[in-house]
This record gives sequence, structure tokens and C-alpha cells, in this order.
Amino acid sequence: MPKVNSNHEEKKLRKRFEDAELVSNKALAVLADGDLDRALGLSQESQRLYEQLSEFDEFRGKKGKAAALSNIAQISLRRGDLDYSLALYQESLLLYTQICAFDDSLGNQGKANSLSQMANVYWEKGDSKQAQLMMEQAIELGKQTGDLDGTAYDITKLGQIKQASGDRKTALDLYHESLAMFEKLDVQPKVVELRQMIATLENSPIEEAHPEAAEESELTKTIILANNAMKRGDVQSAIQHQEQVVLLAKELKNQNVLIVQMVTLAQYHAMNEQFANAVKLLEETLHLGETISYPELNTISQLHKTLSSVASLSPEEKSAARNDLRRTQIENAANQVRDAGLAYARKNVPKSDVIKWLEQTANQLEGDESADDASREVAALCLAISALIKEESIPTAPEAYASHFSAVESELKK
Repeated sequence: MPKVNSNHEEKKLRKRFEDAELVSNKALAVLADGDLDRALGLSQESQRLYEQLSEFDEFRGKKGKAAALSNIAQISLRRGDLDYSLALYQESLLLYTQICAFDDSLGNQGKANSLSQMANVYWEKGDSKQAQLMMEQAIELGKQTGDLDGTAYDITKLGQIKQASGDRKTALDLYHESLAMFEKLDVQPKVVELRQMIATLENSPIEEAHPEAAEESELTKTIILANNAMKRGDVQSAIQHQEQVVLLAKELKNQNVLIVQMVTLAQYHAMNEQFANAVKLLEETLHLGETISYPELNTISQLHKTLSSVASLSPEEKSAARNDLRRTQIENAANQVRDAGLAYARKNVPKSDVIKWLEQTANQLEGDESADDASREVAALCLAISALIKEESIPTAPEAYASHFSAVESELKK
């Protein structure tokens, strides 16, 4: 591997990595806007740049290439090229396996994500056995790395696969497991959705499932397609699949199932900023819920109230609200990092646990495909506090969080 022998060469190399990261971030932004052709070109350019840079920094080069391959696989999946998408995810899986030699935690997180995405592709190909196998491997790795959020989503999807195959008991066990995880994470939309899924499955008599087995199986399969589309950021496809889910739920003539799926469709419309559609759908859901005394009616009513308020905002007010929410999320994350350091300084948490949590959090923030400067600053704070606790050379803490770092540093000196 070529060596960098001067400060000037180091600066040039750093600039090349920054340029590659810029292309990668631009690809994600264009993909989010739905321009698949442009997103593909940028992702392929990102892949080429990181392949060249691997000669100088194998770890960062492979990490960037793996992310670029995942982007291209996602684009291929959205275009319906399932075989090519699967091949790309398999290649990214191999790269993340190699990355484990440099950073075991980051490598395994990448492997878990690749396996989860491969499971989605196998499901869309109609291969439920391979989908289940891939998802089980993803969940095992997710638990090993402590990725509670990603693992919770994967456990939910495995439950849906089990439900589609007719294994209701295992599906319920998995839904309860993921519900407990989402409650711990305080992800309220998923908590509500899973409670509704559990109630629907528990209240659906087994003897009634047999005459409608084909319809129920088709319903579950379509729900998974909608969830998979949402996870890869393809909101429009998620809405199209979920609209089909609602139609299938109406054919089942199970009002509880129908209400759950109508609420989900409303949430998808809201994510796509189609607030008028979401509000109208929730009004229909509330009317239906009142006729059967639906137990989660208050929750749906609150969601309707919230989205009605958002729908009345001007475009400028909506943008400001999104920015406020993002700032709040970042501030909360930074405060959690500071509090973790303080917990160790006050001897409330073992050193190894805090360091592991800080470094995993930093990896998750930096490895997130939607990472921005604000989240990277929180990641830098994690690494600075981790180095402080380990009594190693401390990287410069972000200026925005100097007080957070100082609070931990002062507590450790006591």
C-alpha cells in the first residue's frame, strides 16, 4: 500500500476523501428526490473514487465503497432489477466482512444491514425461506453489535415473514420482542403499530383464518413489500403497496386489521408530506373506529389532530418545524453522550460499558447514510469523551459541544 510521506500529501489525500464523501452525500440527496438516473451516476462515481483511495487507506476506502454499492443496489431494487440488486448487496456484505479486520463493530453493523436488505430482495423474489434465513442472520449480528433500532425493525419483519407462512405463535412472540425494544427506544409510531398488529393477530380466531388463508397470506406479503420500500426510502412505492394492503384488508372484512392498515397508510402519506390525504384517511379511520369501539381510538384521534395542524401550516412554517425537530434530536443526542460520560465519572456505569456505547454511537452516527455535519459533530464528541475516559490522545471536541466535553472532564478530575 503506498505511503503518504509529507503534510502536503496528507492534505491532498484528506481532500480526496472529502470530495468522495461529498459525491456520496449528493447521491443520497438526489436519490431521496427520486432522480434514479442521476443518483446512479453519482453512486458509481463515489464507488470509483473510493476504490482508488483504498490504495492509501484500505479501511476508509472499503467503507466508502460498501456504502456506494448499497446505494446502487437500492436503486436497482427500485427499478425492479432484483438479481443485480442482490449481487451488489452480496458484494457489500463481503466488503463489510473485510472491514471487520479494522473495526469489528462497524463491520458487523454493515453486515447486518446488508443481510437485512438481502432478505428484502429475496422476499420480493418470492423466496421466503432465504428471506427468513438472511433476516435471522441479520438479527443475530444486530444483537451482537447492540444495534437496538435496526434489530427491532428486523425482528418485526421476521415476524411478518412467519405470519405470512402461517406460524402465528412465532410471529406473535417476535412482535412482542420488537415491541419491547421500540418501547425502550421510545419510537411511539412503531409502538402503536405493533400493539395494533398484536391485538389484531391475537383477536383473529384461528378457525376463521383457514377459509381466508390465501387472502391473509397475500395481505402479509404486501405489508412487507410496503415496509421494505419505506426502509429503503422509496416512500412513493411504499404508499402504492400500502394502498393495495388497505384494499386486501377490506376484502378480509376484519375491521381491526383494516384500521391498522389505514393508519399506516396515513402515516406514509404524512411522511411524503401529503398531509391532506393523511388527514382525510384518518377521518375515515376514526369514523370506522367509532362504529366498533376501537381500543386505540384516542391515539388515532391525537394523530389526526397533529397532522391537521401541520396541514394548515405554510411551506415556510413546515420547513421551520422540520428544522426545529432536527435541532432537538441532535441536542438530545449530544446530551445523552455527555450524560454517559458523567455516569462513568460518578462511578454509576462500568468503564467498558460506557466506552463501548460511545464508540458504537459514533459508528452509527458516522455510518448512517443520512449523516450530516450536525450528527458528525455528535460522533466527534463521542470519540473525544471516549478518548478522555481511556486516557488516550484526545481529538479536538467540536466547538458546539465544548461545554459538554468540559462537564465530563471536570467531573473526572474530582
